[in-house]
Amino acid sequence: MLFVLMLTLVVAASLPARTFQFTDIGAGDAYTITGTLTGTSNGNGWFTLTSGSGSYDGDPFTFVPGTGTSPSGAFYYDSLMLPGSQPAFNDGPLFLFSDNRELNIWGSSPGSYSTWIAAPDGQLMLQDNGSTFAITGQTPEPGTLAMFAVGLGLACLGVWRRRKAVSNA
Repeated sequence: MLFVLMLTLVVAASLPARTFQFTDIGAGDAYTITGTLTGTSNGNGWFTLTSGSGSYDGDPFTFVPGTGTSPSGAFYYDSLMLPGSQPAFNDGPLFLFSDNRELNIWGSSPGSYSTWIAAPDGQLMLQDNGSTFAITGQTPEPGTLAMFAVGLGLACLGVWRRRKAVSNA
């Protein structure tokens, strides 16, 4: 049993980061943002985002990891996300376009999102305080997989013991 527990912990620790597909649709379908974010679990439901990319109506952008003030000074951003049916952000992720425009998607609360784009000089080009943000294609959290593996291991151990007891009788 100790072997099963140790193997489960090794497998859980070696699992890759989770990847999330996201869609952000502007109020009145004014625009569509799609992309992928990759992050690692903080163990409390929140994820620290580490990479990502996407497009705004076909115009590509890249995720900026970390925490700080955007290059233009228009946004404060971080890399924290709480996935779920109504995802939440702390200050929201920052994305950069090739021409140095900045995109920030943040939520004041789960289910309430704002999408802003700033020019390189910090002037807001888009300010949508009614966007719809959704995450799809989530993979199970490593802790969930670890618990499943432990349960499966214990069930197998129980079946093995029962068969052994029956064959010895």
